[in-house]
Amino acid sequence: MTFEQELQELSLDFSISRYLEIRRKYPESNPDGFLFFRPYEDTIGFEYAITLEQELEKFQITQGTFLGMLDGYPNRIDQLCLEMLAAIDTRENIENEIPHAIANGLAIGDALLDFLINITLESISYHKCEIPHSYLLLLRMRTNLLNNKYVSEQTSRQRRKFAAKIVAENPDASIRDIAKEMGVNHVTLYAWMKDKKFKEIVERARNFDREEFFKLVGKVLNDK
Repeated sequence: MTFEQELQELSLDFSISRYLEIRRKYPESNPDGFLFFRPYEDTIGFEYAITLEQELEKFQITQGTFLGMLDGYPNRIDQLCLEMLAAIDTRENIENEIPHAIANGLAIGDALLDFLINITLESISYHKCEIPHSYLLLLRMRTNLLNNKYVSEQTSRQRRKFAAKIVAENPDASIRDIAKEMGVNHVTLYAWMKDKKFKEIVERARNFDREEFFKLVGKVLNDK
């Protein structure tokens, strides 16, 4: 069985272990042709469009945009991503007011969203299109990146460093004033200020000699 035949078989009965086995077996082969949905085939793309037409229109996703995405038109790919983002935004607003909105068909569901996201990616891959920013944002929203543990921890560290800088540069300012400037609760800032590492950053910032720093930078630049 050839590499292409094994990929074709895999698309009908997929497993991660089998995929990894094939990649190890053919380390030099390119699996670009491995697609689940084959959106480039006119009959399949048209069938998707007909089958999903009413459901797409219900969530303000146009059939023409969907078909244009399948054909690999960059502006249609971008537009479809924007329409999906709008559908997600609408869903979030509806869910705040109406319980079980998705189950009752009032908002787009995860199954349709994930299908559209994946078939869009396969079209981008097949037509070798540049990935639009709207698609990247869509992925970030679907993977809940903004609430990701590692992103949150990094964001928290950056905010603490920024807070330490403000505290160091404004020794006479109150905790409430600094917290208000940063947009954080004063109780949170107070807790940060009790932390040993936070105190070290504040101390370093206060002892930082800007004039000496710029003299050093100037010397380095002049020596080049």
